[in-house]
Amino acid sequence: MKGKKSGKDSPGGAIIGIDLGGTKILASVIDETGKVISHFKKRTKPEKPYPEVIQRIATCARGAAEEAGIPFSSIAGVGIGAPGTLNPLTGVIHQAPNLNWKEVHLKSLLEEDLGVPVFLNNDVNVGTLGEQRLGAGVGMKNIFGIFVGTGIGGGLIIDGKLYEGSSFMAGEIGHIPMVVDGPMCGCGKRGCLEAVAGRLAIVRTIFEAVKKGEKTSLTMEKNGDIMSIKSNAIAQAWISKDPLTVRTLKNAAFHIGRAVAIVISILNPEAVILGGGLIEALDNAFFQQVIKSTEMHTLPTMLKETKIVRALLGDDAGIIGAAFYARDCLSGNETYSPKNP
Repeated sequence: MKGKKSGKDSPGGAIIGIDLGGTKILASVIDETGKVISHFKKRTKPEKPYPEVIQRIATCARGAAEEAGIPFSSIAGVGIGAPGTLNPLTGVIHQAPNLNWKEVHLKSLLEEDLGVPVFLNNDVNVGTLGEQRLGAGVGMKNIFGIFVGTGIGGGLIIDGKLYEGSSFMAGEIGHIPMVVDGPMCGCGKRGCLEAVAGRLAIVRTIFEAVKKGEKTSLTMEKNGDIMSIKSNAIAQAWISKDPLTVRTLKNAAFHIGRAVAIVISILNPEAVILGGGLIEALDNAFFQQVIKSTEMHTLPTMLKETKIVRALLGDDAGIIGAAFYARDCLSGNETYSPKNP
């Protein structure tokens, strides 16, 4: 399945990068340098049948070109970062719980609508690629990205290229087991990293403590609906030293740090990049808690050779990475690509 790097130059023309999430669709025109020319977004509305969501994706792509002031006919291709398990060669999303999708042929359906080549990959993979090309991993060939948001995902770049594994599922760090007989994860297993340190897991832990009589300032948010609490509200409670939030987040940082230690011990990368909505919302004090845990669980000689850094691109990591991925595929420079099966 692996192809060889062709050595071709990157194709000219603008690329549209799309970040497809369970809440919103963000599309942007990206030039050859990775500069974001325009933004266009819509709500995803995953409760709708998938053909309607795909129409919304197409509308965003066309809207991004219009906002950039360029004809859609000049677009060289579209790159999409999508959640869930998928096959970038066939362009099929096998399962995306946040979208309520199973076996959706996103690539072919969107190509039929837009009339340009479409290239699909996992959202965290392209986010990591974006950080490697223009963010915290610039100049590095071997990095691992960990993105902590609603859940937790990972992306791996080896020798400057995405490493996706034999069935395109490499990097699923959110589902490594951290706690024996721990909380139930959305994947159906217990004690996964995502089940103890993702945003939903953090909120769920706080919610369970409140049901047992503990107090938290977070119950004042969203009319007391604690399960709707977002990363910024959690960050405010952390900064104000809400005891229950601080305890819960310290526990999450401990497990994230252990996961970083596992990555360092197995892969010995140049850097581990931490991003995602929760990491972005929280301050350096939380980041240092992660570092402290990593130091506790890593050989000093190995830790010395690996940087642990925060992501720099924010929401743009996904769209920039998706655009670079599409450009690499068009040029034949992507290891796993529809042009190099």
